[in-house]
Amino acid sequence: MRLTLLAVALACSSASAQEWRTLDVTRQLRDPAPLNVDITYGAGTFTLGPATPPDLYEMHLRYPTGRTAPVATYDAASHSVHLGIKSQNFSMPGGDADQNELHIGLARGVPLDLTTEIGAADVKVDLGGLAVQQMKLKTGATDVTLAFSSPNTMRMRAMDLTVGAAGFKATGLANANADHIALHAGIGDFELYFDGTWTGDIWLDAKVALGSLTIHVPEDVRVETNAKAFLGSIDGGHERTAAPARDTSDNEDEADTSDDDSSSDDAPAVARASAKAATQGAKPVVVKTKDVTIVKVTTGAQAPRYTLHVVGSATLGEITVDHKLAGAGGQ
Repeated sequence: MRLTLLAVALACSSASAQEWRTLDVTRQLRDPAPLNVDITYGAGTFTLGPATPPDLYEMHLRYPTGRTAPVATYDAASHSVHLGIKSQNFSMPGGDADQNELHIGLARGVPLDLTTEIGAADVKVDLGGLAVQQMKLKTGATDVTLAFSSPNTMRMRAMDLTVGAAGFKATGLANANADHIALHAGIGDFELYFDGTWTGDIWLDAKVALGSLTIHVPEDVRVETNAKAFLGSIDGGHERTAAPARDTSDNEDEADTSDDDSSSDDAPAVARASAKAATQGAKPVVVKTKDVTIVKVTTGAQAPRYTLHVVGSATLGEITVDHKLAGAGGQ
C-alpha cells in the first residue's frame, strides 16, 4: 500500500512539473499546385480552417516535452506536407490533455487532398471557402464538429468519414460540393445536415454500428433510401417527391357550351374545380372563350431538382431522415 501511494505521489509530482512547449510553423504560398496534406494528432484541442494569406499552411502546436514528438515536414517534390505529431505517438495523450492544442490553417485556392487522423480530441473543422478535392477524416473517442460554412470552391471527388465512439455533427454538407460521402459510424450520436447550396445529386453511404444517425435534408430535396437494417432500424427513408407543376382539365371540370360567358351553367364546374383545387393546395383557373368555358387546376409545387441517395446499413444502430430543413435545394 505504501509503495502504491508513493508511486501515485511521484506521478502527480511529475505531472505538475511537466514542461510545455509551443511550435509555430508557416510556409508561404509560392506554388498553387495541388497539395497533399496529412495531419495526425492525439489528445487535446484540434482546429482546422483557412490559413492567413499569404501562407500555404500554418501550424500552432502546444505539447508536453518528452511525451509528444511534433512533426512538420514538407516535400517540395511531391508537394505534400505532414503536420501534427508523429504517428507512433498518435494515441498518447501526454500530460494534461486539456492543455494540448493544435491549430492548422490551409491556403484558399490550392486544391487539397486532405487526410486527417485524430485520437481523442475536441475537434472543430471548418473547410468553408477552401478547395478540397478529396478528404478523409478518421477520429477515435472525440467530439467532432465539421462545417462547410461557405461553398467548397471545387468539385470534391469523395469524402470519407470514419468516426469512433463520440458525438459527430457535420453542417453545410451541400456546400461541400461532393458527389459521394461515406460515413462509418461507431458508438454515439451522429448528425449530418445537408444545408447549403446544392449543385447536384449526392450519394451517402452510411454504415452505423451501435450509434444513432440523423440525416437532416431540406424540404425541397428528394430522398431515396435503400439502406438496410440488420437488427437496427431505418426511419423516414421513404421516397419523398413533390408533385410536378402541371395543368389538368377533365370532363367534370368543363362547363357546357354557352353563348353567354356569364352563363349560370359555369357555376357547377367552377364549384367542382374549386373543391378539387382545395385538396391540392391550388386555385382553379377559369379560361373563357366565345364558345366554351374551361376550368383548369394548376398545382404550384415544383418537382425537386436534386436527390439525396442514401445507401448503407444500420447494424445495431439506427438511421433517421429528417426532412424539415428550410428549403435550400437550389430551386
